[in-house]
Amino acid sequence: MCVDIFPISQQMKNNKELVAADGLHPSAKEYAIWETLIFPAAKQLLSK
Repeated sequence: MCVDIFPISQQMKNNKELVAADGLHPSAKEYAIWETLIFPAAKQLLSK
């Protein structure tokens, strides 16, 4: 199973709230968005 976070990560270039203070890494807000995408897939894999 694959979760593609690339499309949502593209929003980082237009939304500074999604980038950490170092200007390089995702912010906590971006990680929270990723979690909403990744969690259902992880839950499904772990329930097998």
